[in-house]
Amino acid sequence: MLVKFFTVLILGMSAAQSANAFQLGDHENITRQAVAEFLSCFPQYKDRVVADWLVHSDLDEDQNLVVKELFFSHYYSPNRKLSMFRGTSMDRINDLSPALEQCRADAPQISFDQFDKLGHAIHHFQDMAVPAHVVPVKHSFWDGFENFDFQGDISSQLSCTDIADLVDADMQSILTNTAESTLRAIQGFEVEIVRGEDGATQSANGLSFWEQSPNDDFGNYGSLAFGVTQFDDGTGDHYIDESYFASFKQAQLKLAVRATLRGMVWALKPQ
Repeated sequence: MLVKFFTVLILGMSAAQSANAFQLGDHENITRQAVAEFLSCFPQYKDRVVADWLVHSDLDEDQNLVVKELFFSHYYSPNRKLSMFRGTSMDRINDLSPALEQCRADAPQISFDQFDKLGHAIHHFQDMAVPAHVVPVKHSFWDGFENFDFQGDISSQLSCTDIADLVDADMQSILTNTAESTLRAIQGFEVEIVRGEDGATQSANGLSFWEQSPNDDFGNYGSLAFGVTQFDDGTGDHYIDESYFASFKQAQLKLAVRATLRGMVWALKPQ
């Protein structure tokens, strides 16, 4: 009974600071978009690739707090070994690898259980499009990137030939490549800041929103907060046009769709 009490206590505390990556609604939209594109190109899979199934297992990876908070986090850095007691997203992919390899070997006649494991892996690919998960920065439900609501186009913009050519050596490569793409996106993210008093402008890049640690520790949020369009830095009001945030969020959602498609192509080997 005492062990159960402390387990519940730990999970309750963890849930309060849990890193959710994309909001669950974003995860669902990403997965449904990827499935729609996949089936549009490969309609022969319509009886075996069901969006509801993949969405369920994708979201379950975020909602299973025992696995998430005690064993495998959703953080991963492609260029450092993170200092924490839980495993990273890469460790989770490695944990799922035996089932994923069997899924690929049996493709396209995969079982429901194998398809379920694919959904769990895809969740981590999508998380790698979230800056706080690859910088990484410890965060929770108040993260500005996650909470920024974007409802526009998130299609991969890939042709059917492009999708068929998404051939990766392994699932680990998809995770690493997506994380690296996000780090490059942060470096290239620039906003214009306008001072309200006189209209003077200055620019800032993604490092002003997310700061990497110089060692294996987690980084920190920067001096600017994603999604905040007006702030006072002590010298007066400053403004950032919301379109900068919308464009960045859209690009990362599209990256997540492409990562999802890469996972599906690797596992299902469409012809």
